[in-house]
Amino acid sequence: MNTTDVSKEILEKYELLEKIGEGGMGRVFKVRHRVLQRFDVCKVIHSKIFLNDEQKKKFIREARVSSNLKKHKNIVSVFGAGGEEDFPYILFEYVKGVTLEVRIKEAKQLPIKEAIFYAKEICEGLSYAHSMGIIHRDIKSENVILSDQIVDGFPVPKIADFGIATIKGEAPKVQKSEWALHGTPSYMSPEQAAGEEATEQSDIYSLGIIFYEMLTGSVPFKGQTLHQVIMQHISEPPKPVHEINPEVPIQVSELVHRAIEKKPQDRYPSADDFAAKLEKALSFADRWQRGMITGGNPSLRGKAPSSCSFPKPAVGMSSSMARTGRRRSITPSSTSVSGRSHAAGASVATTIPPSGEHATGWLGGLFTQNKLQITVAMAVLSVVSIFLLYRTLGPGSHHIRSSLAYTPRDLRVVQGQKDALVNWKSDAPYISIVEFGIDEQKMTQERGAGLEEVEHTVKLSNLATSKKYQYRIIYPTGEKSLPYSFSLMDVDLSFWMSVLDDKGVRVEGEASVPAKAVLTYEKNGQELVAHPQEGEGFETSFTFKLDGMNSETDKIRKISIQFSTGEEAEYPGAKVKMR
Repeated sequence: MNTTDVSKEILEKYELLEKIGEGGMGRVFKVRHRVLQRFDVCKVIHSKIFLNDEQKKKFIREARVSSNLKKHKNIVSVFGAGGEEDFPYILFEYVKGVTLEVRIKEAKQLPIKEAIFYAKEICEGLSYAHSMGIIHRDIKSENVILSDQIVDGFPVPKIADFGIATIKGEAPKVQKSEWALHGTPSYMSPEQAAGEEATEQSDIYSLGIIFYEMLTGSVPFKGQTLHQVIMQHISEPPKPVHEINPEVPIQVSELVHRAIEKKPQDRYPSADDFAAKLEKALSFADRWQRGMITGGNPSLRGKAPSSCSFPKPAVGMSSSMARTGRRRSITPSSTSVSGRSHAAGASVATTIPPSGEHATGWLGGLFTQNKLQITVAMAVLSVVSIFLLYRTLGPGSHHIRSSLAYTPRDLRVVQGQKDALVNWKSDAPYISIVEFGIDEQKMTQERGAGLEEVEHTVKLSNLATSKKYQYRIIYPTGEKSLPYSFSLMDVDLSFWMSVLDDKGVRVEGEASVPAKAVLTYEKNGQELVAHPQEGEGFETSFTFKLDGMNSETDKIRKISIQFSTGEEAEYPGAKVKMR
């Protein structure tokens, strides 16, 4: 083993066992402490880099940044650095395990709970690094090691390789002519791709890309050239997670897509905030895993194109849940409807009146006769053409319009307790009709408002939980959309209270589906009503502040719940526990 560019300090204290990696900056060895017999990892600078003062400074800078990170369960620990006068080196803990990149390649798409767990743990590691003023700048699945430490049935992920990390406020200022990329293109935030300084939100974006990769098996942006990938990060919306993996619940898709918003200010304000959202999602992951509402039928994956894009919420949903709604235009290619294929822009052949077909054959025969017959034929053809044009553009023209105009987009299902709302949009107005049922051979139909519209809502009532429903959109042509599926889960509600220093009470709560909440309480014998502090939209978490309430003498009467579907429920005040 070549040790010519290994510091004497290392060779005196450690035994070099094997080379486990090599990059542009240096080599990485598995080593064993000669006294403690502890396995560590040592990264040493390349001899050719050592001769380059600028590159040597970068390596030493990595050592300095890494040494600022004390022990954290989600970061590969740094034990020390040295050799500045000799050959610089950095000592890390030895983590036995595989990278997240390997795990994703093996599993293709990770189970929902596992993906949320890893995202939450990585987020906590980032939060710690950010608190120390360190921006990683190269978060990717290859730089996350799944250790042999197990928590909740999953290996604990550890962030590695702070090789291009920067200390906040210390990033060197560069001229535009010196524009350079820092990071890995597939995981790079739009601002990094544009050559701007990375921030905490840049790391959050990269984590969002990893989250996307865990749930779908692939990063959202690919290209044959670096420029293609960069431009997609900057300007192209990602394909919605649930279109690729229909088993991903809407709530989880929302978490992913907010993290990878194009503008940093539209992402989570901090890794702490992102981690808190992931923590809540983890508490519902088991229910989601058993069959939460999905945006499509998993059995159809890879068989036919889904036309729905990332779901937007029903009327009344909070703006935060609507943030990542995307409209995906329909491209001029063929699409499958009810088992048949039609070219984009073409009318459905079965809707043209049979008389038109017979007329064509009859008119063709007339052209073989005299001019008078030809003149008559042309006149008849003109009348038929005017008639067909009227049918196409005039009232009642639905049934010969291309079925692509009715294809649902922004499709989503919003559940309540026993009811559900099916929401979608179309490019042409028509009456909303949904065919649904447990048995695909025995479907029932439900209509919307009975008006022709391009924003559709149909309510499905008296549904059973834990049962899988199939549903299809009925077009004015009589054709049906591709089948989709969803399952209702049991609604989970929980509330707890804590005493404030100013002698008031804070009540916090969670719902497993979007809902509104109003709290009724008694203070000094008077009944009062409180609304959540952050608006009255349909949310999944609530915070009430009850000023002046005494938790020992005053009482919480009830919490009234209203779901997006219009259903109502009451949560007894006696069930609100003290935290």
